[in-house]
Amino acid sequence: MLLTPSPFVQGQQVRPKHYGQPKASAERVLRDIMRATRRHFSAEDKIRILLEGLCGDLERQIKAFVEHYNHQRYHEGLKNVMPADAYFGRVKAIIQQRERIKRKHIEYRRLQHRKIAARYQPN
Repeated sequence: MLLTPSPFVQGQQVRPKHYGQPKASAERVLRDIMRATRRHFSAEDKIRILLEGLCGDLERQIKAFVEHYNHQRYHEGLKNVMPADAYFGRVKAIIQQRERIKRKHIEYRRLQHRKIAARYQPN
């Protein structure tokens, strides 16, 4: 649905003064939008414009949350893998890779400990 003014109202489109500034409160932005569009849009058009803006923003935030939750967040209930990995069946491979890395690191630490201990062995 396009954001077009009512065909019966003519005039220059006016942008709110404080829109886009980080310190502008939501109430102030809303008040400026209402003031700027008072004579250019009908009440129904104003409601439609506000609802479309709010719904679009809400949809974008929900999509961002779902993307983060499924593809970036490790889930403790799924053995610390991401839900997307569990869905696509990669849990076993990920856990095996973690075990290999863990064993390799433990061997490396043991070797380092033995080297340090050998330096301080009395002859």
